[in-house]
Amino acid sequence: MKFTVTTHIGSKIVLEVEDNDSIEHGEIKINAGCTLSDYNISMKFTKREKTAEQETDQNEKEDERSVQVEKEEPTKMQIKIEANDGKKYNLTVDKGYTIEQVKAVILDSSALLNDQQSLSFNGAILDDKKTISDYNIQTNAVLKLMNRMPDKMTIFIRTVENKRFRIDVENNATVLKIKRRIMELLKYPVEQQILRYGSMIFENHQLFTAYKMPAESTLDLVVFPQNPPNKGK
Repeated sequence: MKFTVTTHIGSKIVLEVEDNDSIEHGEIKINAGCTLSDYNISMKFTKREKTAEQETDQNEKEDERSVQVEKEEPTKMQIKIEANDGKKYNLTVDKGYTIEQVKAVILDSSALLNDQQSLSFNGAILDDKKTISDYNIQTNAVLKLMNRMPDKMTIFIRTVENKRFRIDVENNATVLKIKRRIMELLKYPVEQQILRYGSMIFENHQLFTAYKMPAESTLDLVVFPQNPPNKGK
């Protein structure tokens, strides 16, 4: 830092020292071995005034902080819950609520929700651990109650001999996976199997749940014989 030393006759000496320098360092800068009193010097330390630009910057920052406080948005908001019968109900929640907390508010205010239901928004099932803000849910948005699908469902496979076999199918199982299960049980190769329900034929690459089959449905299994080997004429 810099400070000015004013002598008794009005002369000024500018000294530059480090912030942690002592007065002794300043005396040595004037003349090694002498003290300030030898020069009849009195010291005046003046606080450096802020420049107009610095004052303006500080005022602007204070104004910004003030505006931010004034513009702080309320955390409460109102959303709508659509029940299975299509009726909509208003619900007041906090923007920081998790979906699980939203469900708790629904349970406290009505009997709409049960353990077998989930909330969805724009067709997507909402994760209990995520918040309203995570899904960018705004005021008056509509959340739908949906029946939660069980992790597994039971179906039956009926053969041409009219025998029925039970198979438990996971939600993420494809038709191909079901055919592989049939191969394990009945020894029919996958490529020879056709699964059908009435006139509907199930495609290997499709998820079984995509067909929206009710639990304990019975699918008919058609088995084609293997192609005979080609014989030379």
